[in-house]
Amino acid sequence: MAPPRGGINHEGMHVTSQLLQHLQFRPLQPSTAHIRPSLSAQALGALEQRLEQALRKNQELIDVSCLDIAALVHKMYRMDQQLGQALRRKDLP
Repeated sequence: MAPPRGGINHEGMHVTSQLLQHLQFRPLQPSTAHIRPSLSAQALGALEQRLEQALRKNQELIDVSCLDIAALVHKMYRMDQQLGQALRRKDLP
C-alpha cells in the first residue's frame, strides 16, 4: 500500500528500524601506511620551512648588527678617550 501523498510510510520506517537494529557498525580505521600528506599539509610544511629560514637569516642579521653596534660604541669610546687626553695635554702648561 502506497503512503498517502505528502504522508509518512510508518510501515517502511518500522522495517528500516528493524533492519538497523540487526546491523553492526564499526568505525572505519584508515590504514595510515598509504596516507600521503594532503596538499594543504605539504603547503603548510613548506611555509613553515621558509619561515624558519627567514627567522634564522633575520637572527643572523640581528647578530651582525649587534656586533656592528658594539664595534661602533667601542670606537666612539676610544675616540672620546683620545679626545680627553688631547684636551688634558692642551691644558697643561
